Amino acid sequence: MGLYVFYIIDNPNIIKIGYTHNSDPYMRILKNGFNDILHPLNINVDYNNLKLMYWLQTLDIQIEKYFHRIFRKYRIIGEFYNYEKIKNDKFFIDNIIGVSKIKSISAVKPSGITM
Repeated sequence: MGLYVFYIIDNPNIIKIGYTHNSDPYMRILKNGFNDILHPLNINVDYNNLKLMYWLQTLDIQIEKYFHRIFRKYRIIGEFYNYEKIKNDKFFIDNIIGVSKIKSISAVKPSGITM
């Protein structure tokens, strides 16, 4: 369980911040990517077009909700954000990047799986 940040491979300026109850964030996107939620319609959010940037197992769903409120000025739609703008935000640097440097990213994209 934890908070994840995925980026879109063919559009790395868009990130998705979310929470999953799975122990591996790739399990959240294995079936449908993010096609089952509100997302930018012109963007491919399939499993094979997503890459994990940060996996923060120590953060809970309440923190995810707080992050969505804090970062709303960078929101594109739903839980998708403009990475070019958010990456320089001090709160993002301290609380996403800073925490991820302390904790190792344990999730590994399963190999050999294509959708």
